[in-house]
Amino acid sequence: MKKAFTNLKSFLAVTFLLGIIFNINAQDWTKENSDLYYIDTNGKVYMQPDYSSVAIYFNNDIVPESTKQNFINKLSLNGDSKEVSVMDKKGVIILKSTNNLNSIQTLEERKAFLNSYGLQNEGAYDVLPAFMIGDKQAWFTKRVTIRLNEGVDLEDISSVLNEYGAQLIKNIVNKDTYLLKVDEIENQLNLIQELHEMDVLKWGEPDFKVELVKSTNDPMYSDSWHLNNTGGSVDGKALVADIDVNAPEAWGITTGNSSIVVAVIDDGVEAHPDMPTLLTGYTPANNGNGTPSTSGDGHGQQVSGLISAQHNTIGAAGIAPGASTFSINIFDPNTSNADVADGITWAVNQGADVLSNSWGFGSCTYNVSSITDAFTYAANSGRNGKGCLIMIASGNDFQTCVSYPANLPNVMAVGGISGDGGRSMYSNYGPALDIAAPSDDDWVQQGGQWYSTGTHGLRTLDRVGSAGWYSGDYSDSMGGTSGATPQVSAVAALVLSVNPNLTKSEVENILYTTTKSVGDANQFGAGLVNAYAAVLAAGGSVDDQAPSVPSGLAASNIGSSSFDVSWNASSDNVGVTGYNVYVNGSLYGSVSGTSITISGLTPDTTYAIRVSAYDAAGNTSAQSSVLNVTTTQSVLDCSTTVSSFPYSEGFESSLGAWSQSSDDDMDWTRDSAGTPSSSTGPSSAVEGTYYVYTEASSPNYPSKEAILEGPCFDLSGLTNPAMTFQYHMYGSAMGTLRLQAKVNGSSTWTTIWSLSGNQGNSWQEAEVSLASYSTVQLRFQNTTGTSYTGDATIDDINVFDNASDTQAPTAPTSLTASNTTQTTTDLSWNASSDNVGVTGYEVFSNGSSIGTVTSTSANITGLSESTTYSFYVTAFDAEGNVSSASNTINVTTLDPVSGSGCSGGISSFPYSESFENTLGAWSQSSGDDFNWTLRSGSTPSSNTGPSSANSGSYYIYMESSSPNYSTKRAILNSPCFDLTSASQATFEFDYHMYGATSMGSLALELSDDDGSTWISVWSESGNQGNSWQTASVNLAAYVGGSIQLRFNGVTGTTWQGDMAVDAVSLSTGGGSGSCSNVTLSITFDNYPEETAWSLIDDSGSTVASGGTYGSQADGSTLNINVGCLDSGCYDFVITDTYGDGICCAYGNGSYTLTNSDTGATLASGGSFTSSETTNFCLGSTSSNQLYNTGIVLDNPNQYLKLSPNPVKDILNVDLVGYEAQTFEIINMLGQTVAKGRYTSTVDVSNLENGLYILQVNIGEKTKIERFIKE
Repeated sequence: MKKAFTNLKSFLAVTFLLGIIFNINAQDWTKENSDLYYIDTNGKVYMQPDYSSVAIYFNNDIVPESTKQNFINKLSLNGDSKEVSVMDKKGVIILKSTNNLNSIQTLEERKAFLNSYGLQNEGAYDVLPAFMIGDKQAWFTKRVTIRLNEGVDLEDISSVLNEYGAQLIKNIVNKDTYLLKVDEIENQLNLIQELHEMDVLKWGEPDFKVELVKSTNDPMYSDSWHLNNTGGSVDGKALVADIDVNAPEAWGITTGNSSIVVAVIDDGVEAHPDMPTLLTGYTPANNGNGTPSTSGDGHGQQVSGLISAQHNTIGAAGIAPGASTFSINIFDPNTSNADVADGITWAVNQGADVLSNSWGFGSCTYNVSSITDAFTYAANSGRNGKGCLIMIASGNDFQTCVSYPANLPNVMAVGGISGDGGRSMYSNYGPALDIAAPSDDDWVQQGGQWYSTGTHGLRTLDRVGSAGWYSGDYSDSMGGTSGATPQVSAVAALVLSVNPNLTKSEVENILYTTTKSVGDANQFGAGLVNAYAAVLAAGGSVDDQAPSVPSGLAASNIGSSSFDVSWNASSDNVGVTGYNVYVNGSLYGSVSGTSITISGLTPDTTYAIRVSAYDAAGNTSAQSSVLNVTTTQSVLDCSTTVSSFPYSEGFESSLGAWSQSSDDDMDWTRDSAGTPSSSTGPSSAVEGTYYVYTEASSPNYPSKEAILEGPCFDLSGLTNPAMTFQYHMYGSAMGTLRLQAKVNGSSTWTTIWSLSGNQGNSWQEAEVSLASYSTVQLRFQNTTGTSYTGDATIDDINVFDNASDTQAPTAPTSLTASNTTQTTTDLSWNASSDNVGVTGYEVFSNGSSIGTVTSTSANITGLSESTTYSFYVTAFDAEGNVSSASNTINVTTLDPVSGSGCSGGISSFPYSESFENTLGAWSQSSGDDFNWTLRSGSTPSSNTGPSSANSGSYYIYMESSSPNYSTKRAILNSPCFDLTSASQATFEFDYHMYGATSMGSLALELSDDDGSTWISVWSESGNQGNSWQTASVNLAAYVGGSIQLRFNGVTGTTWQGDMAVDAVSLSTGGGSGSCSNVTLSITFDNYPEETAWSLIDDSGSTVASGGTYGSQADGSTLNINVGCLDSGCYDFVITDTYGDGICCAYGNGSYTLTNSDTGATLASGGSFTSSETTNFCLGSTSSNQLYNTGIVLDNPNQYLKLSPNPVKDILNVDLVGYEAQTFEIINMLGQTVAKGRYTSTVDVSNLENGLYILQVNIGEKTKIERFIKE
């Protein structure tokens, strides 16, 4: 028996014995002589299982959302209270349950648990309990962190790492600390313990998942008591004066320098209009550079606001608005302990001066060596050796000890003090507490948990919009030691802004020695942080110098109700904070920049503008010289404004709201019957009795102008406003008729429609879009020609919303069939007509829709031989209006050609399959001894089998270890290949036969009688060397019929007989008459293991595919020769299992599919969600090809189906291959009658009977399907 197999058996035995320990010796888990320990900086750390929670481990690190949802659905059948969370990029699902889960102690019980929830089918391979480490609950991940002793590197311990299957992920914190991947959880403690016994390990710990705890003239400034507390009350809470940080006094010296950077280590920070100093960011759980994704409730946003919210007359005010910040998100669901350490180290290496940490572990005894080392690195090596300032919340646990990591010796532990001068009731305290800062108080307990009441909370930012804690952009009740900590961080930033050369210990000493004395050091540390005293101690001086006077005032964009003003920037000894703008002597507003828009003004009025500058210390310059600006006259001065639609005017009793202009040569005239002149003008109105016209008889020619001015139209409430009118332009000397528009703020009329010359003796209709206007005035302007025969006429004016087309097209006619074969037929019909325009046609077979086309023909494929089908066609327009059906025709396909070959299968060539983690259309035989196996990398056995695939990442092989030898057979069957249209055929494949001389044989066999008999068309036996070989088999003798192939492998007399196959292909000639060479180039994002693709021909068969690409480097480019594809139409489908495409969330990936014969790009992109499908055609193939019932026009793995249809109450929505967010139901008037979050069932019982459209919204795209409510 070979070594690898022996090792595997040994491992399984160890695993089984560990399972027995779970069951029989459960008490050993709690004993200090137990093997359940790891090594931290203080020595052995013991742990014991906690069966109130378990972690489930998956082979693939990417856990689809569907797996979580399926698990939750099955859990609900048990009726217990549970919480499920997913580390969806680390291959772990965590379950917390009120039911005890101690029935998973043995290996068999663990397997039974996975099977009972169908998790093994989802890729799960193990389930383990949580573990208690002191008072903290922790879960194993598939990673381990080790720090080796100085002078020891990974190469020195490579044999031990290989023994336990450990693979390097990256260095973290320093060169001696390594993050390793160890998928077999049972190996993790054994690895750490063996390295400890070898005396090469400083510490080693599983990279546990442990839940972190969040130590939870601007308008809000007056309530920001923490900045300047003068007593009184806030939120009904009495305040004690001077319990604050003395911020305004400090701002007289500095508001911070942008070169000083505060790292906010929290749950992510988004861009905010009140915080423009946010720099880059990092989410260590996904190696994400750039501003990190936010997690949770906006806690980090609030923390950042307390530090750097701007002094800009909006929102809240931060203590150090001039300092810069960046964000590290450690609350991503995938975050483990090593990720936290990695985030801290990243912040230090990015140049952070201050680390603000409003989080902890809620335990005074827990310790994580990697995190401790990361803070030590920050304290010793940050700021080029001067040391980073590290502020950490003491915790909100009502404890008499400071929680980890605030209890570390090289950090500042920050506690809370309430506005009345007492310690915040929740704030942890004790000898390790260093300093205090303002926070809220009066928490209440509900359901065993403590919650803030919001009483005298800190005013700060929230996430923009409805996300975060509140529906607005600001928060007024931030509290906890989470709120206290960033205040101390901000004061440290002010100190460094005054003197950036101070060391960590020097800044800490300044903060300690300048505090306000507020009581017992055990309760408040050194005291209440004092910003003003601290910046003075750092060498700052009080600013009493005002900025220079603003100059160069100028106005622009002057309108009737607004204009813009700009000016040159002022200078200041410290820095200009903002500018006050005065209109006619009164303060209009304040801005931080050098321009402002003055609005709400009166037309044709002069305004006096002055500006002054001010700094953070409150010093204000003199006002600038005056700038006088006069607004323009109001241009749109309509006597009538129309806002109710549809609007119509036929001039039946008067001109209505239209009027004659005084700036023209002649008037328009109302008339009925014919105009006075012969050979020009209409004989009657087109609608009603009257119309208006211009009489072109002398003296009204040549080139005389008549203008008819309309009312103003307020179109703001319309979706797609449009105008129609009837015109009559008959006469040999016809001039030019124009429709013109004017908007508010403009004195210019713009021509939006015009027509010149004789248009014949009939009324015509013009339609003009008004979609670009909100409020507009219209007029008709006519210029006469060179003679009296030029009477121009207008009637029946309508303004309406063009989104309400309810008229269906006419039914298609004369449906016929031609070119019918055994499996195809061609349909054609006469075009329908529509009031707006026909969008396309839907084809039905046997009463079911099989797809849509835009022309009047369709090629139907995928039919069965000797079968009768009924077809009819309907037409539809852009609004979803559907015509009645065409005539129905019956088509009977031809009888099958003679022969007894297989049927169905592959009919489009070239065909290829490289077995990228799937057998594709190939299948295992049931009449052999064992199966072929998919594999990437090397086979488990030594000295046999390949080391990697020859094409892509995967191949198939025969594992010949016991019991699969001697003379055991494995057969893999191909799909059916239809060669009826081929003129020649060649089958090629790569094979690998390396091992013992007596390793066995491999044969390619063929059947042309549907598997009744098989003949060998190629064979090889014995050792062929350690390299891939290529075989080519001529199948010309079998063209004109259908064949099936199979690989028939027989093992020899030894386990060294692993035979492998890869990159099979079948190419033909004749068929379509030509083929095109196609290549695919993929540049991956940071997760190649999520990317796959396929090419699907017009019969629905996959002709080429690849992925996923776990062996590809992040950001690498892979060029793939797809092959020579027959002329025809194809769908290129690219997928991403995580649902974020390959650009641009986690890298800048892209793809390009190219016709290398012509250089044409067939498909390209990169930014999509779960999948993207592009249809293209090669050669001269028509694009109007449809498939038979059951196959849709798009990728057959992506479709939208509704049932039942017609429906009375519940409509079932079957959406496959897409991830929809919302849905809408639209009636035939274009009105949305229902909408909501996407669900697979929709109650339509309240809808009126009729035809509707269901639209599902998929990101920025939509998919629609019609249904009938009865």
